Amino acid sequence: MNEQYIAGHITDKVTQDVKGFKVEGDETTHTALSKAQAKDMLDSIDQSTKQGKRDYALILMLVKTGLRRAELVALNRVDIKMMDGHHVAVRAWQGR
Repeated sequence: MNEQYIAGHITDKVTQDVKGFKVEGDETTHTALSKAQAKDMLDSIDQSTKQGKRDYALILMLVKTGLRRAELVALNRVDIKMMDGHHVAVRAWQGR
């Protein structure tokens, strides 16, 4: 068994041998919201206005999908498809 994995969890320093990977300094830590925090945030949005409905939809999409902000704003209506009874975002990301 790989010593970097214990009981299905990744242990510390799995990137220590990856050349060029920066783990200290100005790197931002990312903290996920709890379900209660996400619910409170969504509940705080006034959905009685067009702007509130838009904000609710955008925040809900971020919370439910884990998309990055840039990925979300790059989506268009045509990118949302129905597949196997579920709405999915299908986006062909083109490299530069």
